[in-house]
Amino acid sequence: MGSTIVCAVDSDDDGSRRPLSVGADLAERLGRPLVVAYVAPAGAFSAAGSGGALIAPAPAPYPYLPPEPAELDELRDESRRRVEQLLAQWGVDDAQVEVVLDASVADGLRRIAADRDAELLVVGSRGRGTIRAALLGSTSHALAGEAPCPVVVVPTSD
Repeated sequence: MGSTIVCAVDSDDDGSRRPLSVGADLAERLGRPLVVAYVAPAGAFSAAGSGGALIAPAPAPYPYLPPEPAELDELRDESRRRVEQLLAQWGVDDAQVEVVLDASVADGLRRIAADRDAELLVVGSRGRGTIRAALLGSTSHALAGEAPCPVVVVPTSD
């Protein structure tokens, strides 16, 4: 049996509030630590301007340029700060934060769940519907079939 509850959030999406609430409640009820996971997909960063400042998500017309290791560390720290601010804003205490950059969201969440010996992985569903999910892909669908633990999919809206 796993030892943590992992809950995925999007640091720029208020839709993460409901899945996070469910994940925090499950962690408390089961007496497990809560790990809040944020994954920025590959290609979400671009170099802009002569200073090489990194922007996420990449605005057009800047091409994708893989960040340097030092830049990835800076981006990881900034992403962690944004997630921690979100947790403070929503009143979630005592959660650990894991950040994975430059991976597919499903792969990053699978990796965090495996590394943290997750008992459950809690993710949101944007409710795209069957057709749009089939065309665009679905992180929750991909995780349900291949996660290293059971997946709880929480609708992000009523």
